[in-house]
Amino acid sequence: MKCKRLFYSSCIVVAVVLFAAVLLLRKLLLVFSPDVYGLDPAVFNAADKANTPVTSVVQRQSRRSKLPNIIIILADDLGYGDIGVQGSTAIKTPHIDSLATEGVRFTSFYASAPVCSPSRAGLLTGRYPLRSGIIGPFQPAQDTLMRRATRQAGMVMAQMGMVDMAGGASMVMGLPPCEITIPELLKVADYRTAAIGKWHLGDFTVLPEYHPFNHGFDHFVGFNVSNDDWPVAFWRGDKEVVADIGIEQEAYTRLFTEEAVSFIEHSSDEPFFLYLAHKDPHQPFYPSESFAGKSEGGPYGDAVTEFDWSVGEIVACINRLGIAEDTLVIVTSDNGPWYEGSPGGLRGRKGQSYEGGYRVPCIAWWPVRWPVSPCASRPCVTAGTCPAPFRGARPGATEREVPSTISRRSRHSRCCLR
Repeated sequence: MKCKRLFYSSCIVVAVVLFAAVLLLRKLLLVFSPDVYGLDPAVFNAADKANTPVTSVVQRQSRRSKLPNIIIILADDLGYGDIGVQGSTAIKTPHIDSLATEGVRFTSFYASAPVCSPSRAGLLTGRYPLRSGIIGPFQPAQDTLMRRATRQAGMVMAQMGMVDMAGGASMVMGLPPCEITIPELLKVADYRTAAIGKWHLGDFTVLPEYHPFNHGFDHFVGFNVSNDDWPVAFWRGDKEVVADIGIEQEAYTRLFTEEAVSFIEHSSDEPFFLYLAHKDPHQPFYPSESFAGKSEGGPYGDAVTEFDWSVGEIVACINRLGIAEDTLVIVTSDNGPWYEGSPGGLRGRKGQSYEGGYRVPCIAWWPVRWPVSPCASRPCVTAGTCPAPFRGARPGATEREVPSTISRRSRHSRCCLR
């Protein structure tokens, strides 16, 4: 009798173990297979719609007042608690703090995603990045085997619940050409447009269809990917200047700032849109010699300090040209901080689904046109930045009703103008 019990018990244990092994194997097979969420990836690359004119969605209307200039200054991995006006003591940010006292500080402002590429897609299109097939950061088209293996291991652990890192593999290689962006909309009203700094919406060094020129920008100076996704190429316009900047990165924050100032100076007589997406304070931290060792926050703090300096240079240029009353400036971050930064007491960080991954600093400054406000606590999101400027710019058209399905194919996926 005792032997029979032992036999039956052993059979039950073996059956449970085998069942668990089958479930685990099935889960691993699903993890390693491309997850397209039951959708056809071709949905996000509607080639037949890519060449549809934006004017078929929006039309310019006459107006008496001058169209405003719009500047978005985007930090990379700047934490909610990394600026002085939000509690930072180790890192001084006098220029950003000054904007906050003269403008509006949003205390419940959220990125469209807790990682780079989808957040930037949401900002420029005004749509949830998932609707564009963008889930995780785009990697260099010529990525190394080791980086691909590391990234795959991270996705496996995330899908098995071992780590909380939101996202996964995107279903597209870059921002789909059929998406309509802020600069494309503004060009209907004859805006000059520029993207300066980090692009990270498709490696155009190999896939030219993802170059900023194909998304409504007239002028571009910057990187194809993040400053740690080597090879990191530096481009000016449609020409590659440096194939891989490596770790020699100290000069680029100043270079991007000077390019932005030059663009503003040459565009001040007509409405313009400037998208200045800095590499700072994304790791690795290589502040210029003028800022190295200047903060109490180490190399990360030095990078934040230099970013703050850049904000100050842009505002000084605007004031010097006498166009402050006609210029809206928005300063924010693409997502929460990595481990060197401060989420300001919020739970979680970059890549995580907690508050610290999504909630970011945001300051909006528009002298005279927008009243000074200590803070605005109403929740906002970077995807809403697309419609927001147009309530001031208003180059025309009313919003059309479109089906709110993730699988929509139409280039007229969203008309942001109101």
